[in-house]
Amino acid sequence: MPDACPEAKRYERSGERRLNSVNPDNLYDDRDVHLPSSGWRCERLIPFPEGDGSCQACGKRPIRYLHELRHANYDKPIRLCTGCARKLEADPRAARWRVNDARDEAKMRAHWREQNWWISENQNWYLRIRGFGVTLYETRNGSWAFFIDHRQSSDTYDAWDEAMAAAFDAFWQRRMRDVEAQRARPKKANTKVMLPKPKGDRDWARLDREFAEMLGNDHA
Repeated sequence: MPDACPEAKRYERSGERRLNSVNPDNLYDDRDVHLPSSGWRCERLIPFPEGDGSCQACGKRPIRYLHELRHANYDKPIRLCTGCARKLEADPRAARWRVNDARDEAKMRAHWREQNWWISENQNWYLRIRGFGVTLYETRNGSWAFFIDHRQSSDTYDAWDEAMAAAFDAFWQRRMRDVEAQRARPKKANTKVMLPKPKGDRDWARLDREFAEMLGNDHA
């Protein structure tokens, strides 16, 4: 059982997680359920605007977001809280990233029109946000379209509201693609050499010797 969910008892047996619920709202109540301890993948993040979600593993509630995970050796998907999903997925950071991204998207979408838009003399709408340039403009036939940086939308929209909503969707898709690519990059090794902190009077000769020894040990 995930350590983050103390409501249920934890067992380890033959590479499986045996979950016994003590929460009456748990789908697995009154029976033992054997879940593979690895190999799970998340299919989608399910929002519950009223916060009435419930984790199928530990019974924790109320929950705003549930992660729907599926396994090749398990007959149906399960919906878990972030704490349980972190224990079953290959990358324990993925569940937290999904929740943070969903909250960020909902907040930005709600305030998309209230951003610092600049309207030109030609009634084009410009916005610079999160490193992207967004441009909304009216075409010659009276419809609306947009650019994300230098990429034009493939469709046109009859109303300004529709173009504004579509521009956010395109912006968010581009942003998440860049964010996921950045997360997938391996972290660089820390090669920074910390200089010894002098005590009392600065003995520069001693510092030079210690620094030379540090470089020698690092490159040995």
